[in-house]
Amino acid sequence: MTGDTPEAVRLLCDQVKQIEAEYPQQEDEKRIYLCLDDPEQQKQYRELCKPTKEVCFLNRQYDVVYWSLGSLLLSAALYDEAEEMFETAIAWNPLSIRSRLDLGKVYIQREQWKALYALSLFCLEHHPQEEELAQCYRNLGDCYSEWGEYELATALYWFSTLYDPNSTDAVVGLYHIALRSEKISPPSGLEQIIDSLEKNHIPLVRLEEVSNMEEKLNFF
Repeated sequence: MTGDTPEAVRLLCDQVKQIEAEYPQQEDEKRIYLCLDDPEQQKQYRELCKPTKEVCFLNRQYDVVYWSLGSLLLSAALYDEAEEMFETAIAWNPLSIRSRLDLGKVYIQREQWKALYALSLFCLEHHPQEEELAQCYRNLGDCYSEWGEYELATALYWFSTLYDPNSTDAVVGLYHIALRSEKISPPSGLEQIIDSLEKNHIPLVRLEEVSNMEEKLNFF
């Protein structure tokens, strides 16, 4: 933690107490409260979750408070506490890809690969942004690398660089594979990567955009 982090944690904890005092139960028998004030997001939530209770949409950012606190706790390696905050952030905003992916960082630290895999697939299917897309594919690469599926993991790491070419995380993943297996070579091109992902039923998000980005791949 930096010098300012404990004070930031204290301030965020105070905000959490205020939220929980106002909404002692984020969900009860009859209704659920969500931080979704955009009509399009509200529609998306109803289509995705098909709620059976009355939904009360609030013009608040309570999910951001819990996510911010979770991020600080994660940086302090307080994984149980961080997990609780990220899960609460998701409860307030079920459409938050950011909160789910940061929950995935807790799973990585605990080596909960099946949970990380399921979470990353969910995020891929729900409109992530480019850097979030890259993280989803890297997460899947981490899972397959841990499971010894090095060829598929390699394809996923390379594919992730199309969405976030400046990230070093994919390079680290490829380096770990190189240490574990000398037989794995870089893919011959984007077509081979796509074929590998399709055979393993991994969603190809925005494929029409990706098809024009092969020149970004810099195999070394």
